[in-house]
Amino acid sequence: MTPPSKFEPHSLKEVLAEIKEQKNLAPGFKQQKLEDAWKEITGPIVSQYTTEVRWRSNQIYVRLSSAPLRNELSAGIDQLQKNLQEQLPELGIKKIVLL
Repeated sequence: MTPPSKFEPHSLKEVLAEIKEQKNLAPGFKQQKLEDAWKEITGPIVSQYTTEVRWRSNQIYVRLSSAPLRNELSAGIDQLQKNLQEQLPELGIKKIVLL
C-alpha cells in the first residue's frame, strides 16, 4: 500500500488560474485580450493607425495617429462598443474614448 500523496492532481487550467490570481497577473491578461480584440474587430488598417488601447474604470481609451480616421470611427463608436462588449464581457465596457 502506497502512502497518500500530499498533492492532489489539478488541471493545467486550474493551476494557471491560481498563478494568475496569486501573482496579480489578471490586469495584464485583460489588457492583452483587449488589444487582440481591438485588432480583430477593427482590422489591419485601423490597427496600423492605433498607437494605444487602454482599459480603465470600465472605459476604453484608444489613441489614434490619424484625425480623419478618429472622426470616421466616432460615427460608428456604438457598434465598436457593442462588438467589444460581446468579446470581452468581463471588462464591463461602458464607453470608448477616442484620443
